[in-house]
Amino acid sequence: MQYTVQAGDTLFRIAQGFGVSLDQLIAANPQIRDPNIIMPGQIINIPVIKDGGPFPDYTHGGHKPGYHHCLHGPDKNIWQKVCLPTPYPEVKVERPNPRYGSMLMDALADKNGEMTAINLYLYYYTILENTKYEELSELLEAISIIEMRHMHDLMKFIKLLGCDPKYENSLGVPWCATYVNYKLHNVCNLLMAVIQDEENAAKLYTCMAREIKDKCVSDWLLRAAEDETHHAKLFKKYYSKYCRPMG
Repeated sequence: MQYTVQAGDTLFRIAQGFGVSLDQLIAANPQIRDPNIIMPGQIINIPVIKDGGPFPDYTHGGHKPGYHHCLHGPDKNIWQKVCLPTPYPEVKVERPNPRYGSMLMDALADKNGEMTAINLYLYYYTILENTKYEELSELLEAISIIEMRHMHDLMKFIKLLGCDPKYENSLGVPWCATYVNYKLHNVCNLLMAVIQDEENAAKLYTCMAREIKDKCVSDWLLRAAEDETHHAKLFKKYYSKYCRPMG
């Protein structure tokens, strides 16, 4: 695995972020003559540790250098399944554009937006916890936290684009708890619903990325769409496990 050095990084901080020792990191990078001197943009090697680490790099604008999102999850094994290795683009915009901000309000707080997904997953994570579906419960928890990241980034984009990141859609309709479907207690029905939701979210982000002519925003939307597609694939595996094979 390789990592691109960010402004403010040190080898010690990078080692901490990836869960390796400083000596291991130095040994994996014999090309670095002075471990005290590294430059932004420099590519360094991250040693692979057999006991489950390190985790993918999720360095992200808005977090201190060396912050790696996948190191901050509830369970390492689950995070290794959920987190994709591609870093998120920095949250910034080329210029304010309230129309784009309004479009993102729908992804944030419309009936099928991130707020609904987060609350749906947290509800069923709680319902399935300590049952025979514990593994699925943990997956729902982990994915909900990824969706929380999406939600926070969307709110920052909305603000930068010149809008107020309220919990409402582009028409000013407030998000409502009744958007959450509390009747999916059959696990197969739940999985079918969340697979469809994730695939729809991926399509929405991809369509928005084509329509929004701000590369900073569109790049982030495409990266978020990768998450949603990945989540759908994970849910399909559990559908095949608990229900029937999916063609």
